[in-house]
Amino acid sequence: MNTEISGVILQWTLLVALCYPLGRYIAKVYRGERTWLDFMAPVERGIYRFCGIDPAVEMNWKQFLKALLTVNLFWFFWGMLLLVFQGWLPLNPDGNPGQSPDLAFNTCISFMVNCNLQHYSGETGLSYFTQLFVIMLFQFVTAACGMAAMAGMMKALAGKTTKTIGNFWVFLTRSVTRILLPLSLAVGILLVINGTPMSFDGKQTLTTLEGAEQVISQGPTAAIVPIKQLGTNGGGYFGTNSAHPLENPNAFTNILECWSILILPMAMVFAFGFYTRRRRLATWIFGVMLLAYTAGVVLSVWQETGGSRQIDGMGISQELDDSLAKYVGQEYADLPVFGAAFGMAALQALWFTGAVFRKLAYPARIAGFGACGLPVLALCAWAGPWFPLDDPGVWAAFAIVYLFILAGVTAGYTVYFKKTAGGYDQALARYREKNRR
Repeated sequence: MNTEISGVILQWTLLVALCYPLGRYIAKVYRGERTWLDFMAPVERGIYRFCGIDPAVEMNWKQFLKALLTVNLFWFFWGMLLLVFQGWLPLNPDGNPGQSPDLAFNTCISFMVNCNLQHYSGETGLSYFTQLFVIMLFQFVTAACGMAAMAGMMKALAGKTTKTIGNFWVFLTRSVTRILLPLSLAVGILLVINGTPMSFDGKQTLTTLEGAEQVISQGPTAAIVPIKQLGTNGGGYFGTNSAHPLENPNAFTNILECWSILILPMAMVFAFGFYTRRRRLATWIFGVMLLAYTAGVVLSVWQETGGSRQIDGMGISQELDDSLAKYVGQEYADLPVFGAAFGMAALQALWFTGAVFRKLAYPARIAGFGACGLPVLALCAWAGPWFPLDDPGVWAAFAIVYLFILAGVTAGYTVYFKKTAGGYDQALARYREKNRR
């Protein structure tokens, strides 16, 4: 169980550490400021030219809403057409038939509203073509539409008007080209490295250890799963979604997919703060969301560690065998190390960026950072375990050494800043005296 707890800590740490910079980046994207993905500008101009869009034209809220509904209506009919006739379309090596009109209607509506209700099994009910050009496409479109609507609202609040709230098509395009697509590409590469299939081959027939034959579905899974998670969508490639071993092969992919489904909603809170210049409000909203999420995670972990009463009633042991526990600990021994690294990085960003503790003196920030860092390191050390769990003396020595180092660093910086501040005060006094004369 220590492995799973380490994974939860790592996921939480990555979420907290990356929300702030990603939110700042998203705000820059929607403001039209320079970013490191400006090389996508020619692609965006090509899209505008092909679609007959003037990106310089501002919209009022009625025009904005009309554009949002129009794009969803177009893709709805597109999805209906492809799903019904998928049996005659390419990239269908398994010969899956087209969906019935009522099933196609349910699929299109549910995916257009980001409900993603599946009345089909992904590996048997859809072809590779419709998985890519209906399901994956809809997951991009619906997520981008929601983000574009949020961008329009932020612009309206920042400008205190509904007459000019930006261009929906620009927000939609940038949401895809500069946010969703790069993140999906990065997550997809990591999934492929860890064993998620990415091919256009048909099903494989394998012989099991018992001598029976089993048919294994595959396909472009790694292309669909990232946007499913990043766009907070349901509707996985396989019928069981991320519970499927090919869609979610190991502990790392599970951490990655859980992080992916949370990062953009949390980062959009900071994007709101940066765009409207109300960072304190955004910080409070983020804090409430993080508190609710953390409470839910803690409760879930506590419940899971207790096991299932139903399984206990069946006489089945829920404890790991010693050899298995040893194997799991060896396989994921590095996770607590990564957790400690990212945890301390997140605390550093919290205490030293100035976004939260803006008026706090620097030595006080060091002390606060160190005080918060001790339980983070202790939790990672317990999950490792780095020290014997039954030896309190070792843990006491660890805490004493840590606090001694923290006190020394705090005292050193206090002396340094007092000396530096004295020099600045003297320079300021000379400047004021010169101006007075």
